[in-house]
Amino acid sequence: MVGVALLPPTVTAGLLLGSGNLAGAAGAVALVLTNVACVNLAGVLTFMAQRVRPRTRWEVEMARKAIRVVLILWAATLLLLAVAIALSFNIRGGDGS
Repeated sequence: MVGVALLPPTVTAGLLLGSGNLAGAAGAVALVLTNVACVNLAGVLTFMAQRVRPRTRWEVEMARKAIRVVLILWAATLLLLAVAIALSFNIRGGDGS
């Protein structure tokens, strides 16, 4: 799932960036970021559905810290995506094409 979701848009972003197509590269990078967030979310939801929980008190504390870090990373990723989409919308004249 990771290879299919991340590799093609990453390669596309590199090729578009190398050819000087900055708008296309920005769109591909936005897709990569969206896919990273979605793969991460799918993993977390899978663990929750399978009721995977920490076993020891130490693991519970580590899990709490990890959850904080993940939430900060998700918020930053979503903020970057929102900014990229807003900038793309403004650059293209507001109609999205």
